[in-house]
Amino acid sequence: MKIVLAEDRSGKLVGERTFTSEVVRVGRDPALCHYFFTAEQWPMVSRQHAEFRLGEGRCLVADRNSRFGTFVNGQKIDAPVEVRVGTNVQLGAGGPILRVVSIEQTAVSNAAPVASELGRMETFRESKDVAPAATPPPVARYAYRSPVRPGAGNRRNAEPFFAEGVKAQKAGQLAQAVAAYATATRTDPGYFEAYYNQGLAAYEMADWKQCLAPYEFALALQPDSRDARYNFALALKQASYFLDAAEELLKLLKDNPNEARAHLSLANLYAQQLHNSKLAREHYLKLLELEPRHPQAGEIRYWLATNP
Repeated sequence: MKIVLAEDRSGKLVGERTFTSEVVRVGRDPALCHYFFTAEQWPMVSRQHAEFRLGEGRCLVADRNSRFGTFVNGQKIDAPVEVRVGTNVQLGAGGPILRVVSIEQTAVSNAAPVASELGRMETFRESKDVAPAATPPPVARYAYRSPVRPGAGNRRNAEPFFAEGVKAQKAGQLAQAVAAYATATRTDPGYFEAYYNQGLAAYEMADWKQCLAPYEFALALQPDSRDARYNFALALKQASYFLDAAEELLKLLKDNPNEARAHLSLANLYAQQLHNSKLAREHYLKLLELEPRHPQAGEIRYWLATNP
């Protein structure tokens, strides 16, 4: 089956996305969710808030023990509910609304099953009949700016630009949001939140390279920010700087060894982009140790069994 979701912003549909996974997770953790929202814009959205389940010609939506609940056409749900085209699913009271744009059946394949999506990563059984893969090309490296800690500027004058950025970001006007946050940081180079939000807005635009510099400045101001470093790593991965993304995740884990999302993202990097099954296995096992009932535990165990 295939489902198309879009965010309903006062009747205007934005951010339309198509999914074919059996389970489509929505929330604010980009490493675990297929459709995600930022905590700064939508604080009522949980890391893994709800999920759409596709199968047997039906689509169900279920709450994942979110803090503020899931609402289907205005009614809070306590159990999985079937949704159809036109159904509105709201993440928390006053939270973002997802509209089911379409639900389509897909042809049934007679091919042998493969592992399902794992953190936006596909894993496949190895076959002796497949020719050896060619030597992978050199991995690109990010040219770090390594800025020194910026000094404070005029925060009072910067705050209106920051507020303008927040308003534009909530309205889906991401280019305007990026520009407003950039003005805020020029007015006050020590404005961590403005750099952080600038990175988020650029990430939402899928402009991976434009969001890297703001995160570097954010980390120069607050090097211990787990969210800033994690988001920086995700942006590096999306920009195809895989080794640098792995190194940032390792920095995060050095000070926060039980950060489950970092273990998952790092394992996915090693398994797919960096082709290091040994290190991928190490971090998948650590994730299962930390969260044995993780939503992707079954898929991870499948990968471990097929990659001894």
